[in-house]
Amino acid sequence: MDGSNRETGIGTYNSTGGTLSRDQIIETLVSGSYTKPGVSPISLSGAAVLTISPTIQGMTTHPLIWKEANFGVIFEAKNGYVSPGVVDIQGGIYVPAFDATIEEEIGLGIRMPRDAFIGGQTYLSVTWAPMTATSGTVKWGFQKSIANLAGQTGDTFASSQTHLFSVGTNSVALQPINSEVSIDLTAMNVDSILVGRLFRDATSGDDTYAGDAAVVSARLIYQSDKLGTPERVSPYTSWS
Repeated sequence: MDGSNRETGIGTYNSTGGTLSRDQIIETLVSGSYTKPGVSPISLSGAAVLTISPTIQGMTTHPLIWKEANFGVIFEAKNGYVSPGVVDIQGGIYVPAFDATIEEEIGLGIRMPRDAFIGGQTYLSVTWAPMTATSGTVKWGFQKSIANLAGQTGDTFASSQTHLFSVGTNSVALQPINSEVSIDLTAMNVDSILVGRLFRDATSGDDTYAGDAAVVSARLIYQSDKLGTPERVSPYTSWS
């Protein structure tokens, strides 16, 4: 606490120097404005007062760790676009295969996990396999939109953003390859909705692999700092 400004967080006490490092800021109140996790520490004047006490957030949070959640396929292709065909990856197991000459897509959707650290790093991870033993690069694209919930209804879906990423093959047929791209979800809240279309940018000059690219999984890799949320439905109140 520094005057009327307040900050709640998790820190580490150094007994040698008698100092406390501010490792994670949970929430702040600055000039009457409340801000949730992911904010910067408040400015200190030199007359700040430190109070050490247990909070619900403090007792249920942990250092940032990486977790993942699988996307669900919500549609094949919109009108005017082409759905990928399916190929036998092994022994009668069929997965979507993206063609090397035309743009094909599938739709993905996910609810943001309740243990996510808001403001943390997030990645789209696509695992795929080349169907032929030839070299080349596959260029993927992910066009996404997000909507935050507030109870049963929430915001409308925001303007979409597109992320492009390329990965080369190892000239080994049916060998899984992991492709990742960082995606900006700083505007998201816990339990918000992320939808998007995953496509192969086959007509781009950067896509040089001549065979089908079979997608076997699509995951959201995110940072987690807590066990969950204190309420079942949004809006979620402060932990502390």
